[in-house]
Amino acid sequence: MNKFLKKVILLLSLLILSTFVLSGCSKNNEVQPLIKNYEKLLNEGNYEALYDNISKKSKEYISKEEFIKRYSSIYSGIGANDIKISIGEINSKTQIPISITMNTLAGKLKFEDIKVDIVKEDKNYKINWNESLILPPMTKDDKIGVEVDKAVRGQILDRDNNKLAYDGKAYQVNIHPSVFTANKDENLPKFAEVLDVSMDKISEKIENLSNNEKSNVKTGDYNNLLLWIGVALVALIILFAVMRKNKK
Repeated sequence: MNKFLKKVILLLSLLILSTFVLSGCSKNNEVQPLIKNYEKLLNEGNYEALYDNISKKSKEYISKEEFIKRYSSIYSGIGANDIKISIGEINSKTQIPISITMNTLAGKLKFEDIKVDIVKEDKNYKINWNESLILPPMTKDDKIGVEVDKAVRGQILDRDNNKLAYDGKAYQVNIHPSVFTANKDENLPKFAEVLDVSMDKISEKIENLSNNEKSNVKTGDYNNLLLWIGVALVALIILFAVMRKNKK
């Protein structure tokens, strides 16, 4: 009799355990499409269709227009993309554990241990929505903004605090040698005063530029001469060939 009772108790225990396991699997199979569809619509930016996934109670809490506006302004503002939602182990009939990751202008964000309340309406599961599903732990009156700080490079100093590298203004002056030297006596002192450079230094620079300009002109003339000589030789060869052909 004792053996019989033990077998009955064992069978009942297995039956109850199987019921819990099957119930958990069934629950997971029903909820997973809801969460994955929610993820898909978030990535598509289809907030109007997303609104259809929330419960009647949530729709009383927030209108469709406000729902779409909040998601659009916040997600576009932070540059949210590549949103991924992972479902944790389901141990409740009314609450689903999830984690969310997304890329933003501020880098990759990761939110873990988020509880999503769900409710069954007309044989379908719906989400009891609140602002924390936009960005945890956001609440109703919170506002999200993005500020970009301009990076400023620091100074590099030597052991005596002399600046080796630092931010500052740099000026560049372009001088055409031939134009400058046409009125050199008047231009030279003016440039020396403005640039805080000696007149000798400026004259040296101008002289170097003038020499380079002359060198370029000579090289160009020489190249042109070689080109014309080549053309003349080709013309003579063609003329000579034509004359030989006519004699034959």
